[in-house]
Amino acid sequence: MSTLDAPLNDLYDQLESLQRTVLGLERDYRALAERDDLAVDDLGDEMTPGECIARISESLAAVRRSISDAQTRHSEAKEAAARLFTVHRL
Repeated sequence: MSTLDAPLNDLYDQLESLQRTVLGLERDYRALAERDDLAVDDLGDEMTPGECIARISESLAAVRRSISDAQTRHSEAKEAAARLFTVHRL
């Protein structure tokens, strides 16, 4: 077990928590964007409020993908730390 295991595990737990939070926000914004009263724009704006809110959901999906990428990089860091620990133990 490398000396990086505990801090990396703690950080991974935070990434997992953030991923769940972003997923929940994405779902909530998607549901909000589908409300009938937000699908109409009487003011002539380029987008309805629902469309603007849908873009928030799309942005949150991009954040979620970035977090997933960070989780992959985290796994790579953990593997590299384990290899380094193994080499230095020999």
